[in-house]
Amino acid sequence: MPFARAHVSLLSAPDDPWIASGTLQSAFDKFRRFLSISAIENVTPMFYQDSDSAAEGYSGEFIIPLTQAGRPPVATILSAWLEGRPGRAVRLSVGESVAVARSTGEAQFFLRHAQKLRGRPLPGPEAPRGEFNLMSDAVFRACWRISWAAL
Repeated sequence: MPFARAHVSLLSAPDDPWIASGTLQSAFDKFRRFLSISAIENVTPMFYQDSDSAAEGYSGEFIIPLTQAGRPPVATILSAWLEGRPGRAVRLSVGESVAVARSTGEAQFFLRHAQKLRGRPLPGPEAPRGEFNLMSDAVFRACWRISWAAL
């Protein structure tokens, strides 16, 4: 993926099972396959734990091209994750911009804004196709608690 990438990390609720549980691993695998079937390139990092339990599986992170981040299949996955259990969140990062979203709308707003900053706006429901809402970075950071850190 030679272009800008969006890192989408699915954050568990406090009462979610352990990340290596069959429940979460099954959900992550279904999300990964749904993205692939929907023709959205994705990389899904895995974790490996060297110990007696030797756990391994998907980390819950999906790396997708920023140009595809606004497509409906991504919104479907975000909605399914966030609505699956209270307390879940999604950490989104594009370059040095990082935000934690607790709703699909917040996540889509962040991705549209990141796309705008890269010079290729994603159409949104509040703007006609090919246009975008101009918002300063300061306002954006204040609204969505963005922390700036190199990844």
